[in-house]
Amino acid sequence: MNKKYISIVAGLLLLTGCSNNDSLFEPVAVDGGGVKTFSTFTATMGDVAGTRAYLGDGPSENYKRVYWEDNDEILVYSDEEPWHNVYRPSSIDDNNVATFVGNSVSGNQFFALYPDYGWSTSENDPNIVFFDLDYAGIPNSDMHYRYYSPMVAKSSGNSFTFLQTTGLIHITVGDVSKLYSISIRGNNNENFGRRGYIDLSQEEPVFTPIVDEENNVEYSKTVYFETKDLDGEYKDAYFVVPPTTFEKGITIEIGGYDEDWNWVGYTKSSSQRLVVEKASIKDFTVVNVSEDIESNEAKARAALTALYEALDGDNWNNKDNWNTDAPLGDWYGVYTDGGLVTEISLYNNNLVGEIPAAIGDITTLRRLYLGRNQITSVSAELSKLKSLEYLDLSENQLTTFPEAVLEMSWLYSLHLEYNQISGNLPDELSNLTRLGQLALHFNDFEGTIPPSYFEKLNNLYYLDLTGNKLTGVVTIEEQQTDMWKNCYDKHITEQQEGYGIEIEGIVKEIQLSDEEVHLYVDDVYQLVATIIPDDAYNKELDWQIIEWTDAAGNQGWDALNAPIRLENGLITALREGTARISVRAVDGYGAEAFCDCTVTILPATSTGDIEGFDDDDNFEWDNNQ
Repeated sequence: MNKKYISIVAGLLLLTGCSNNDSLFEPVAVDGGGVKTFSTFTATMGDVAGTRAYLGDGPSENYKRVYWEDNDEILVYSDEEPWHNVYRPSSIDDNNVATFVGNSVSGNQFFALYPDYGWSTSENDPNIVFFDLDYAGIPNSDMHYRYYSPMVAKSSGNSFTFLQTTGLIHITVGDVSKLYSISIRGNNNENFGRRGYIDLSQEEPVFTPIVDEENNVEYSKTVYFETKDLDGEYKDAYFVVPPTTFEKGITIEIGGYDEDWNWVGYTKSSSQRLVVEKASIKDFTVVNVSEDIESNEAKARAALTALYEALDGDNWNNKDNWNTDAPLGDWYGVYTDGGLVTEISLYNNNLVGEIPAAIGDITTLRRLYLGRNQITSVSAELSKLKSLEYLDLSENQLTTFPEAVLEMSWLYSLHLEYNQISGNLPDELSNLTRLGQLALHFNDFEGTIPPSYFEKLNNLYYLDLTGNKLTGVVTIEEQQTDMWKNCYDKHITEQQEGYGIEIEGIVKEIQLSDEEVHLYVDDVYQLVATIIPDDAYNKELDWQIIEWTDAAGNQGWDALNAPIRLENGLITALREGTARISVRAVDGYGAEAFCDCTVTILPATSTGDIEGFDDDDNFEWDNNQ
């Protein structure tokens, strides 16, 4: 494959704070006191570097310049007028002092925000503003991929000094025909994106991400470029991030096409602790991606050969093309992307032995599926796989928890079920905060669930700990944590014989007053549900019609057309048919009971009692009546 060279220079443009003379509270009187009104103000930038960056043409020194432009817009509001007024520059002098004009605004304190979109303000405190970083960093070809980072200012008059609230991560990419995407993520799953707030009452205001259920912060932020010829020139990408400490460095992923439209993908990780703070610039080493791809391919080939030899490859069920000169993507169970090994899937393939240290050389690996084999241990070098997100070592012969896994905070899915792992659940596992799936069922784990799991594993949606030797109680307090509420598919109570985990306050059983009910049309009947235990924490019940059949044999599952109406256990019989009723505990732990309801028409005991009928005339209409 013909490859164009991609080179990468990654640096951090970290934005400067205010100097000793730079304050949000420097007043400029307008009318000598009282409520002030103005429609014109001056705007300067504090001693900041790189508050705005341009992904376009020009010498590299321009990438760090800070200056106003004629098409800039600023939002201004006051403590008296909470709505935003838009101001545009009328002039910009040689010292980068801009005069902005717009509608008049009145108040005692004035607040200014840049850029003019992506903001919202607090209803109760004019000092608190919210910003979506999703709005900063949207490519716009008409503006040369211009990226905005939020600046704020506060004044008692009509002169504003803007201060930066975020940092920038700067990546330069060059000499690739078609650039498709660039992304970054923190190796320790740092939160550095999406919605956050800024407190303008602080002397050095900073963007602080909001982390909650409604505004969950993303783990990475991706920039997508329009596909275009780069002609050997360098292009710059800027990621707007809050001041952040990346404890284990960052991972940069680049994707694009060479001149023959072959995909070229590259992942580069730095494990060095990286601090994004104001007033500092740090650079990464220049990397030749194409050469690295070729080097990675050679290392991967050697590592796969070592894997084959260490795990008794001669006796594998399928070993097609292993240890041959065939492209790695043609080796059985090996998947590549742009020449890089991204997945190894050797499920149920008779792998026997220890995963060797060479596995750490396949640094581009994203998915490792080695379930249902006879693997006995895992090399510590596994923790070098910074791109690995999915790890499946289920149904093997592991007896101890793989220590390397506890270092892999970037993992998303971990399957170790059906091994023979003993001992306590490792507390360090809670540091894998990105985990969405955690399957440890049917091992020999003992003790209780570490409290740190409830405190940190907030992204779990699937958790299975059944079939172990665990004991203890999940308290009501622990059930209020984000981890417990977000994990909608969890299995923990059923353990090996003699063991078990209790969930405090749950509904264990529901008993209905009737399992079968026979009603006539227009009858009304109340079902009574008894909750066990009586002191359950949440006694709320959900009543539903889950299926029905009408008199003509038509079936359905929608309650709207059912033969009955149901409301909190009260049944109203509407027409002939049958219906199955379910009552389920809302606490979500599986307690449920059922009742089958049959509706018929009330029979007449004597047709002579019905007007218009005569018993002797065999139910025919009697014209003499």
